[in-house]
This record gives sequence, structure tokens and C-alpha cells, in this order.
Amino acid sequence: MLLITGGAGFIGGNYLHYLYKENVHRQVVVIDDLTYASNMEYIQPLIDNKFVLFHKENITNKEGIKELFNFYKPHFIINFAAESHVDNSIDNFKPFVDTNISGTTTLYVPLTTQVSVGDFLRIKLSNNTANPNP
Repeated sequence: MLLITGGAGFIGGNYLHYLYKENVHRQVVVIDDLTYASNMEYIQPLIDNKFVLFHKENITNKEGIKELFNFYKPHFIINFAAESHVDNSIDNFKPFVDTNISGTTTLYVPLTTQVSVGDFLRIKLSNNTANPNP
């Protein structure tokens, strides 16, 4: 089973549509917290036709992630979940640290202690924080 975090975001959603179009997987588990950068309307058709098994969850929630990993036992994980719009980190860096660092760590812990996963891929496409005083 393939598990994708951040699947309702721009890049994650486009990747899901690519997988569906290419018929690469029969079903994909998607975890997304549905923040300002999410777009459920874009992936709703994939949920409706049962290609996406969607779970609203924050990747910093250790128990929720552990429960989903134990239930689905994913063989491959792709982490698209991240705070974006780096300019927002100038005024408030905490959500960036929580999601981009702590959340990614939360995904790793079950992999090393409970679930046997073949591969883990972390997608990072922008800086995690901005420096207000370069």
C-alpha cells in the first residue's frame, strides 16, 4: 500500500492525478490536515471513485499516524506534507518547525519501531523558513 501525506496540496494532488492516470496503484492512502494550502475539490473525484482512501490527520499527531500505519501497513511512503509560502515563516516560524521538522520525524518513528516500510521519500520544494535579516 502506498501512503501519501499532503495529498490535498498542490503538488501532492497533482501527483495523485498522475498516479491515477498512469494506473500505477489500485488504491492510495492519503493523509492531509486540510490547511490553507489544501484543495479537497481537486482530489474529491479520486476519493469518490475509491482510488484515494482519505484521512484528515496532522502528521505531528503521533498516535494518529501510528494508528494509520498499523492499520494500512504501507510499503512505500511519500511525504508531501509541509508548510509552504515561506514568507509566512517570517512572522510565525512555529508551524513550519512543527510540520516540516517535527511532523517528518513523527513519520519516521513508526517506521523504525513497528512498521516494515520499503521506502520513504520526503519531498521538499522550498526553504523551510525565511531569514528576515539576510
